[in-house]
Amino acid sequence: MASGLVYLNVNGKVVGPLPVAVVRGKLARGELRPGTRWSRDRARWQDLSLLAAEPEALPGGAGLNLAEIDAIQGVGLGERHAPPGGGIDLPPPIPNGVPVGRYVLLVSVGVFLAAGLVLGTLLLARPDLLGGAKNKVVAQAEGGTAAGNNPAPEEKDPAWGEGPAENPPAVKPVDQAALPGDNAGIRPVEKAPDKPREAAPGAGMLKPEDIVSKWESSVAVLQNATGTGSGFLVEPNLLATNWHVAGSIGDQVKVRFPSAVGIREKQFNGTVVRSDETRDLALVRLREIPGPLIVDLGDETSLQKGQDILMIGSPGLGDGKDLIENAVRRGNYSTTKDLPPFGKVLELGVAINPGNSGGPVFDMQGRVVGVAVAKGVKVEAVGFAVPVSALRQLIRNQKKGAD
Repeated sequence: MASGLVYLNVNGKVVGPLPVAVVRGKLARGELRPGTRWSRDRARWQDLSLLAAEPEALPGGAGLNLAEIDAIQGVGLGERHAPPGGGIDLPPPIPNGVPVGRYVLLVSVGVFLAAGLVLGTLLLARPDLLGGAKNKVVAQAEGGTAAGNNPAPEEKDPAWGEGPAENPPAVKPVDQAALPGDNAGIRPVEKAPDKPREAAPGAGMLKPEDIVSKWESSVAVLQNATGTGSGFLVEPNLLATNWHVAGSIGDQVKVRFPSAVGIREKQFNGTVVRSDETRDLALVRLREIPGPLIVDLGDETSLQKGQDILMIGSPGLGDGKDLIENAVRRGNYSTTKDLPPFGKVLELGVAINPGNSGGPVFDMQGRVVGVAVAKGVKVEAVGFAVPVSALRQLIRNQKKGAD
């Protein structure tokens, strides 16, 4: 290539070869766009200011017409003209000697714009992230949680994976002592004692047949020299019954569990170890553990008027011999009243007959709320039971050895 010809690079478009004189003329008249660079071999590109030091163009090697020269002027003005037959080449690589800062700046701007685009797209898809960030700033500024509420655990976006935790909370959990520093002076909040939750009406109610199936094997028939009655297990080998059924401390009784599989006919020996003649209650200790379940003791104060109750016991037929073993009676709770000589008792709408005495009275959650004790005279289906609270007290006295 003749030494008087050069190439120009305008915004990545390569044009040429062109006579040096023509290019100098354009440069002198200000017709070339700033940033235009020149080269003789299209590899090493230089600033136009260095073109003045080049030798003068040799005559006759240009081979360009006015249209091509005008194309250079058009390119300098930002138009998209290409020289005839030359086409548009791809931009050459960054040449040696070109300032790198300009390219670093361009790359940085491009990265910043790309990051902004990604962030904008993420916020459009997850607008809650922006609100969460605002709440977190407010919480840290106030030394607590945003809006006064404990923050829920943040959900991890599976696209981001398990990353390091963000800034730790400004306040320690209430069960940890405040450490010196940012949290100094913050005292743990004492937790209020838990209140027993009241069961909703009807919650935990069982079917009568389920109560019978679970507890009838724990109900016993007691017999002494004067007659028979009922009782039930409150410890593995301790029965609760009436005083008028079992007798006073030291009296002996015979015990059977007519509904317990495998031991229906077996007779157990028992001794009265605690009695309360005033409340007509007694505790009988068996010499061996029979095996049936210990009943659940409830609370008679939970009863409401009209609420169903269920009773298991062994009433006789009046001849003192035949018994209806572990018969089931269903009725309702009527009220609580004082009944001499028993004191405060539960009045029940249920038939109690001789032999039922000492048997358990269940609520419909399968808990014992009373001990059957008496029946109404000259009235039908009126029975009375000693509240389970009196039985609980008798059991406590037995364990303490109190009088």
